[in-house]
Amino acid sequence: MTAKYNIYMLDLNGTAIDAMTDQTLDGGAQIVRGIFDGGVAPTMTHISSVDPNVNCSSKSIGKFLAAIGADPCMGMAIGASDAVILFCAACADLGAVETTGAMKATVNKGMVLPQDFSCSNDSPGSINISIIPLGDGTNSPITTAISQSLAGSPDADEQWYPGPVVLNNVLASGIESCSGQFGINFKGYKEAGQVQNTTGCIESAQPVLSFVSRDVSLFHTYQSGVAISSATKLYLRKAKAHGSRELDATAVHCQFTVNSGMIIARRVAGSPQLVNVDIIPNWDGTNALIVFALAAITV
Repeated sequence: MTAKYNIYMLDLNGTAIDAMTDQTLDGGAQIVRGIFDGGVAPTMTHISSVDPNVNCSSKSIGKFLAAIGADPCMGMAIGASDAVILFCAACADLGAVETTGAMKATVNKGMVLPQDFSCSNDSPGSINISIIPLGDGTNSPITTAISQSLAGSPDADEQWYPGPVVLNNVLASGIESCSGQFGINFKGYKEAGQVQNTTGCIESAQPVLSFVSRDVSLFHTYQSGVAISSATKLYLRKAKAHGSRELDATAVHCQFTVNSGMIIARRVAGSPQLVNVDIIPNWDGTNALIVFALAAITV
């Protein structure tokens, strides 16, 4: 007998995204109930559209973004040969998590999109992930099966904290926290009265990287906005398993590079006084809005 079901890892085309902290599968059925001819009760109920989505949260920020690639604002396409797989792991009555008896959910077509991340000096970070399933002409957008065996070997070996921030080749000080919004707008499309979206594309991407600092002089420098003219980078520092932090020279830290755009200080507030600063990317015609890499910290 199964007592409950737990979150398990996310499989992105064979890459295990573990350290999962939340998982939601939404079937997305929109129901229309028709009341006709002066009646008071519905006489016909049907599904007008199916727009499913899957939302997850994970502590494995670096592992996930490395799987997406150097241009996170373009997400990752899902195809038949690189399906996304999730599990709801069964927990036995009077026992623990079992390797069998799981519900398996598969997305055969769609997009994987990073939504946002955040971390602070006192709290390791997490990233929110959106998976947009589409119909592929054969399978449901989210295909489920029960009584399945768990696959993969989650090891949950990542934790992330704020790292240095470099603004136009000048190192910012007093970093307390940092975050990022990828700002991706994906739109799906139906065909000829079909109930589910079968095609889709990214309509826009308007990302913002942000940090909070104790150095309120940044407000003086950036309150009116300053163009990005040279190296502007935000790092996340990787925790060391059974230690404290990985060495700066080790190429395992998250590096976000913005080559064009604007830096603006938003506000100073609180006690002690803290300043909020945004890095707002523009496309320079060549580079991604945000270029991601696992890299050494070189400042």
